[in-house]
Amino acid sequence: MCAVSGIQDLIEQSPHHCLGVILAGGRSSRMGKDKATVRIGQRTMLDITRSLLDAAPLNNHIVVGGEFADWSEECYGHGPGRAICEVMMSTAIADSFAPDYVLFLPVDMPLLTAQTLRKLIDLAKEKQRAVYFDAHYLPLVIPLNEVTINPLKSLTKSQPSPSVRRVLNTLGAYPANFTGATAELANINSPADLTALSVSY
Repeated sequence: MCAVSGIQDLIEQSPHHCLGVILAGGRSSRMGKDKATVRIGQRTMLDITRSLLDAAPLNNHIVVGGEFADWSEECYGHGPGRAICEVMMSTAIADSFAPDYVLFLPVDMPLLTAQTLRKLIDLAKEKQRAVYFDAHYLPLVIPLNEVTINPLKSLTKSQPSPSVRRVLNTLGAYPANFTGATAELANINSPADLTALSVSY
């Protein structure tokens, strides 16, 4: 079974019925250190992402993977696609938070805005299917129901480490048009990315 820690302490009531999941379990090989701990100004990228989700239309958010995880994957180290599948299939997550939708985003996108996330969540509700921005696999919003869970169960049985792209294809996810600033969807993956960001941040 998956290890669950601290989930009950995170439960709050809200009308939005959407759970935010920060994916923070990457190896950060290009950055050379855990990206969750990388500072931009006075805050870490994890702190920035948590503040973003505090402002987004969510009832709760958790961290998956890495040193600061609230919830640990059964198959740790198999990539973000596997982590997404495990969250979606977890009865502990479903029972604790009872979300109708789950928003996934990486810890290394510090320029995202709550308005952008709201658009993605609203579109997932309108389309009643998984939604992401075209040419960017994350952030991603997935309805939590049997229509999405069952295909992911089948996927992980055949592919223990599915890519995020394969997850999207399996779900028939809708590629939404992104009309905001291109930089908002940038991943900060390396010291060079961080330097460039720090100059303009």
